[in-house]
Amino acid sequence: MIYLVSDRNQPIRGTLTARVMDYSGNIQLHKQLEVIAEPAASKIYLELRKKDIPAGRDREQSFLLCEFCQSDGTVLSRNIHYLLLYKNTPHFKAEIECEVISDGDNLKIVLHNYGALARDVYLTASTLGGFFEDNFFDLLPGEKMEKRFLPLISK
Repeated sequence: MIYLVSDRNQPIRGTLTARVMDYSGNIQLHKQLEVIAEPAASKIYLELRKKDIPAGRDREQSFLLCEFCQSDGTVLSRNIHYLLLYKNTPHFKAEIECEVISDGDNLKIVLHNYGALARDVYLTASTLGGFFEDNFFDLLPGEKMEKRFLPLISK
């Protein structure tokens, strides 16, 4: 069962998407529906049954990606559920390209994954005197992601 939990005071109109994908990015199951997330509520919006998810080797190399996006496409929530325990999950080679972009005082990196699912990507820049806004995440196959670097303010 897939719940949407909202702590906002107003309803949010958006799209709930659930995809079962293999580690190379091939979609094995795709469900999508337009929903209104009720304010200050938790509600089941989608139900996936075990029989809907491929069995055997396909299941061992798959994960469930759930996203809730606003009408304008902004991702409000993203969760990845792995179908095996971490210690039993196969790891494949990710091919991540990294580009650093400077815009005056602001710095960001753009990551593009050309390979398989990259689990537990960790960003650090301890010698630069700052930190990344989000420094620990999974990068999907074919995904491009931007992360801002936040410098420490010295007084």
